[in-house]
Amino acid sequence: MDTPAFYDTLFGDLPLADWAQHGNKLEGEPWASFARATEFRAAGQLAQACRTLLEITRMPDLETRHTLQAWNGLRELNCPEGRSGEREVLGVIIEAAAEHGDDGHDILAVYVDGSALYLDHSGAVTTWPSRDSKLEDEIDAVLEAATAILPKIGPWPEKRLPPPEKGNVRLNLLTPIGLCFGEGPFAAIARDPVGGPLVKAGAVLVHRLQQQPRATVN
Repeated sequence: MDTPAFYDTLFGDLPLADWAQHGNKLEGEPWASFARATEFRAAGQLAQACRTLLEITRMPDLETRHTLQAWNGLRELNCPEGRSGEREVLGVIIEAAAEHGDDGHDILAVYVDGSALYLDHSGAVTTWPSRDSKLEDEIDAVLEAATAILPKIGPWPEKRLPPPEKGNVRLNLLTPIGLCFGEGPFAAIARDPVGGPLVKAGAVLVHRLQQQPRATVN
């Protein structure tokens, strides 16, 4: 896959300074707050940086990836406020290696703001805006299946792993307390009583998304 930068933005776990740079040419919130938090950190004013990031998590109608990035920043700065995060699913990313000998990975990303995205191994991407509720049931089914898994796994304490190897599927749960995931052979996970419902719900949503117009990510 030739889109590592785009791929990495899906998880809401970029370093604070890197995420803030995405908004250098954009005005308004939450970019202004991310920029302030970065400036506070650079000046050694960590308490102010932490307060600013916590305020971002409380902004109404915020895109989920911004919320995830704010929680990630709180953990990155080791802010006491970072320990106040709820154990809840804010997003789901399902990754699987391409089939039939093709290279790359197929990726489904779903967020609690109602948005979704499907990036296939060729670089074709289908996005679903949060303001369109036509796929609400399918998106809710993915999030509910992930919520049922969350009590059974804990946050991953290390750096995020590279995409899964061929034959495997990885179920990533994006939460305020960090990334929680499970991985295994696709066939085994699909039959598993814990992971299977999420794989099935994801497949249904992918089928619906594939019926929508696509763009290409370079």
